[in-house]
Amino acid sequence: MSATIASPEPAISKSEKKHKKDKASKSEKKREREEDAIADSRKHKKSKSASVEENRDEEIEASQLDELAHKKKKREHKKKHKEEEHDAEDASGEKLKKKKKSKKHADEEAENNDKPSAADPDAMDVDQPTQQTTSEIYQPSDIPVRPQYPFYSQTVSLYEPIYPIGWSQPVTNSEYQHLQHLKNKYVPSLRGVLINYKNVALGENPGRQGAATSDDDSSILKSVNEYAVGFGWITAEVDLFVPSRGAWMEGSINLQTEGHIGVVCFGQFNASIEARRLPSAWKWVSNEDPEAHGMEETASVITADDHGVVRQIHSTGFWVDGNGKKVKGKIRFRIRNFDVGVSGETSYLSLEGTMLEKEAEKALVREEAATAALRKGNKGARNIQRRRAPEFAMTRFMDEAEQPTEAQAVVA
Repeated sequence: MSATIASPEPAISKSEKKHKKDKASKSEKKREREEDAIADSRKHKKSKSASVEENRDEEIEASQLDELAHKKKKREHKKKHKEEEHDAEDASGEKLKKKKKSKKHADEEAENNDKPSAADPDAMDVDQPTQQTTSEIYQPSDIPVRPQYPFYSQTVSLYEPIYPIGWSQPVTNSEYQHLQHLKNKYVPSLRGVLINYKNVALGENPGRQGAATSDDDSSILKSVNEYAVGFGWITAEVDLFVPSRGAWMEGSINLQTEGHIGVVCFGQFNASIEARRLPSAWKWVSNEDPEAHGMEETASVITADDHGVVRQIHSTGFWVDGNGKKVKGKIRFRIRNFDVGVSGETSYLSLEGTMLEKEAEKALVREEAATAALRKGNKGARNIQRRRAPEFAMTRFMDEAEQPTEAQAVVA
């Protein structure tokens, strides 16, 4: 029987054991260090996420605080605005009360002024001119919203002789010789009244090209045959009043008669409107009529006009409108007919107007034409002369030396 003998294990030295032990301890320490590092990183991540959450909470809380502060400011602003509105209403109410009180006080003073004074029982009553303050304007119903009046601005050129006495200052003397004395007169070559002029130039051709605009500029004039003058074109910008049939006019009434009313247009031009061309609702009232009692005298009416003051000429009565009010102040009308003439240095302009609507005026013209034809066909009838416009419808344009003085005008 055989017996198995185990081989003896090799003997391990102390140094090897120590080395193994140190190695095991090192790996264990390394493992512990790694575990500590992992734990620290986890702890750091947790702390970082916690700080982010804390910052987010702080931002939310700050935004909520800002929103609350904004709402509070808004409520305070609304409250302040309501208080200001309330104060403004109170102030306006106080002003209105003061205004009512002042108006009442003024009315009381006016009543006291209207009452005769007890201290002067024998005081003489003096008629004071009544200043019209009404803004009512009588006009046809078919008038446009913005009527166009016959005033025009344009550039014109006139071919005129320039006398040698003015050759040293040609532009100035051409204005003096041919434009200055035409101002505020009817000029046939311009077909209107010259209101004003400016920017005068003188040249050999019409227009401003190559023309002299001042006395220092050289100007060329044309010599014709053996005349002692030089001919040239005077160019200027002019403002004209050009009357035409159907043009709109505006003026203030200065005379009322049973057959016509007189109007001063734009403070410069006289015109007349006959009774049949006044509004159909108007009627004539004589000063002796009982209806005229209590109304102001025609001679004491002063109308304030944009171009000055117009005093009504004394007459035997006045016109009243459809409401029974006395007609006075401004009116607007169409030019029905006009006539012009020149006598020496004096020119004339006569204007006749109508306040009828366009269709009514046409019907009246046809009626007048039929009546004239009927009279002309009647052989037994007398020759009827053309009806002339009244004298107060005419405007005379003359030099200042020819104009009558105030005393002569009153006598006339």
